[in-house]
Amino acid sequence: MGEVAPPANGQTRRRRVAGGRGRRVGVVLTDGEHERLVLMATAAGVSAPRLLVDSTLYSDRRSVAARRAQSAELQKVLADLRGIATNINQLALKANASGHIIAGTDDAVAAVARLEGRLADAIEGFR
Repeated sequence: MGEVAPPANGQTRRRRVAGGRGRRVGVVLTDGEHERLVLMATAAGVSAPRLLVDSTLYSDRRSVAARRAQSAELQKVLADLRGIATNINQLALKANASGHIIAGTDDAVAAVARLEGRLADAIEGFR
């Protein structure tokens, strides 16, 4: 139930759930309603069924487009953080090779690890 928005990496399918999704709901629309629904879904970057589910089940939260935008931004921040962590790791390798470690390196690495965990938890809250 914690999944609100699909992954921001362009995927449009929802995550799999144990046991699958065994319920199907049919909705009958006029041509005008269908056209409006498709336009709204396209603008939000999701499928029409996804828009219906999100806007109905998660209507107390941000709009679908706002959730997707925030999720995409958090994904970018997490990717940047991983890049920084990789750079720190490379510095640590050089320090190990030379035998000279800069004071505070351990604290910096621990802080990055904590921040990555917090960002990952925040992103997971959008799915």
